[in-house]
Amino acid sequence: MLFCFGAWPVASILANFDNIDSLYYQISNDNEVWWYTVNNKWYIAKDNDSYCTLPELKSNISSFPVNGEELFLKAFTIKINNNSQNDDVTTNSPELVFKNTKPVVNFAVNPAQLNDGTGYVALQVNINDKDRDNTAMKVEYSLDGLSWSKASIKMAVYDGGDIAVDTKTADFQVGKNISIPTSLNEAKIFLAWDSRTDLADFDAKVKIRLMPYDGLEYGTAVKSDFFDLDNQAPGGLDDLLITQVSSNSASLKWNVVSGTNISRYSVFYGVNKTTVTNQVSAKINLNDMSLNKMTVEGLKADTLYYFMVTATDKFFNKKQSPIISVVTFPVADLHQNSSVNTNEAIDFTAIQTAHSSAEATNNETDDVDQVEGSTWQTTVNGVVATSNNEKMSITECMNDAFTDVPKDHWAYFYINKLHNLCLNGTAVLNGYGDGTFKPDQAISRFEFLRLLLTVNNIDFSGDIDASTDFFDLPKDNDNLVAKVIYRASFLNIVEGYSDGSFYPNSPINRAEAAKILLLASGLAQQNNIFSNFTDLPWYTGYVYEVINLGVMTGYSDGSFGVDNYLLRSEAAKIAYKIMVNSGEMVD
Repeated sequence: MLFCFGAWPVASILANFDNIDSLYYQISNDNEVWWYTVNNKWYIAKDNDSYCTLPELKSNISSFPVNGEELFLKAFTIKINNNSQNDDVTTNSPELVFKNTKPVVNFAVNPAQLNDGTGYVALQVNINDKDRDNTAMKVEYSLDGLSWSKASIKMAVYDGGDIAVDTKTADFQVGKNISIPTSLNEAKIFLAWDSRTDLADFDAKVKIRLMPYDGLEYGTAVKSDFFDLDNQAPGGLDDLLITQVSSNSASLKWNVVSGTNISRYSVFYGVNKTTVTNQVSAKINLNDMSLNKMTVEGLKADTLYYFMVTATDKFFNKKQSPIISVVTFPVADLHQNSSVNTNEAIDFTAIQTAHSSAEATNNETDDVDQVEGSTWQTTVNGVVATSNNEKMSITECMNDAFTDVPKDHWAYFYINKLHNLCLNGTAVLNGYGDGTFKPDQAISRFEFLRLLLTVNNIDFSGDIDASTDFFDLPKDNDNLVAKVIYRASFLNIVEGYSDGSFYPNSPINRAEAAKILLLASGLAQQNNIFSNFTDLPWYTGYVYEVINLGVMTGYSDGSFGVDNYLLRSEAAKIAYKIMVNSGEMVD
C-alpha cells in the first residue's frame, strides 16, 4: 500500500506496519524529511527523500513501540534558500500512528515420536508476524503440564534452509538471533526435539509449549496435547541358550520379552563376534512375538559360531541378549572318491562317523568342462546317522551366459551372479527362451515380485489364499503369476488398484519398487522422520530408506527418478544387494 500526502490538514491515522509498503510526500522542489517521535520529541527517520520504503524507515527508527505504546510518524517540508536551511519548517503530512503486532505460532500437526530409535519428536509449526518482524521461538516440554523445561532441539528447517539453533544458552533456541523470516503469510518450520537427551531412556506422557518473540514483544504461548513418548527398551532377553546343535544347525531358546509396542525379534549369527555385536552379521527376523525359540540352519561343520537375539519395539528401541557361542559338530572324512559321468546315485563310504549326527559331505573337487560364462552348484544330500554307507545325489546347475549381456555391461556382475545362483535347482534370475535377458527393458510388476519373494526366501508354492481377489488374475493354483501375486498380497507386500485390478504385466516405477522391496525384505519402518510431514510425497520415506540401506541408488544428475520405470538390470542389482544385506551372499 502506498500512502500519498498532499495539502492535507494535519491528522492522525492509526496503522500497523503490515498494511504499509512505502510512504510518499512531495511538494514543489522543497526537501522533505521524515520524522518520528518518542515521548513528544521528534527525531529524523529519513532525510532528503520524498519516497521512503518501510524497511528504510524501520532500519532508522531506533525504538519501536511495545506493550501498547505508540510511535508517531509524519513528513515536514523544509524550504531551502541558497543551499542553506532556513527556519521556515512547514508541517504538511498527517500523522501516522503505529503499534507493534505480536507474533503468532501454532502447531500444524500434533507432535509425534519417530520410530528410528533416536528418540526424536517431529514438530511442524506455523509462525507469523503481521508487521514482518523476524522472530525467535522458545520450545519447552512438560511432564505434568505445570512445570516447563527447555527442550533440546536437534534441528530446525525453514523453507528448505537451516535455522540457527541453541540448546544450551539462549532463551529462544530456534532462531536465537531473531532469524526466522516472516511475511504476510505463515512461515512453516520443521523441528526435531531430542527427547532422549532431556529425558533419558524412559517412557512418559509429555506436552510441548511454544512461545514466539519478535524482538519487541512475546506472542501468546501455545501448548500441544499430551502424547506418548517411548524411549525405554523392551525388558527380558536376559538368557539365551543353545538347546541342540548339529554339523549344520543350532537351536536357540530365550525368554519372552516384556513391554509394549514390541514388533519383532532379530537373530544375529556369524563367525565373527564383532560383526554379531554390531548387528551387521546374518540376520533372521521373527514377527511373531510369542515365539521364543528357533533353529538356525545352513551352518558350516566344525566351525565356531556366535549368536545374539534382539527385541525391537515400533519406535526402534532395542534390547539385546548376551552373546553366546557354540562349535558345530564335525563331519566324517571320505573313504573313497568317485569321478563318473552319470545321473544316477553314487555310493560314497565314510571312514568313520565323527558324531551321531555327522553328515557325509563331498569335499573333493569335481573336474567338469565349463562353458564360458557358466558355473555349477553341487549339493550333497544324505545324513549318516546309523550307517556308514548311504547313497547321495548330486545336482548341478549349469547356466549359459545371456547373449545380450556382455562383460562390459555395467550390470554384468549382478545379472550373472544371480543367474548362476540356484535355489532348489532353479536359477534365481530368469531370462527369455532366446537366450537373452533384455537388461534395458522395464521389468513388470509380476517379474519384480517373483524376484523379491525368491531372494527373500518367501515360499509361493502353496495354494492361493482366497481372501483377496483381483479381477485380472485367476485363482488358479497352476498359474505361476497368480500364485506369486496372491502370496505377496496375503503378506501385505502389495495392493491392487481401486478398480480391483493388479495389472501384473505393467511396468513398475522406481518409487513403487522402493516401497515393495522394503516390505518384502521386512525392512520397512511404519514411521520415519518424514512420515509426520503431510506435504511430502508418499514415497519420500521409502526412497530415504533404500538409499540409506544401499539397496538402491540415484542417477549421476542427482535425481532418483521416482517416475522412471525400473529396468531389469536395475532389478538384478537390487536383488543382489538384498541378499548381501541379509547375509545370504558375500559381496
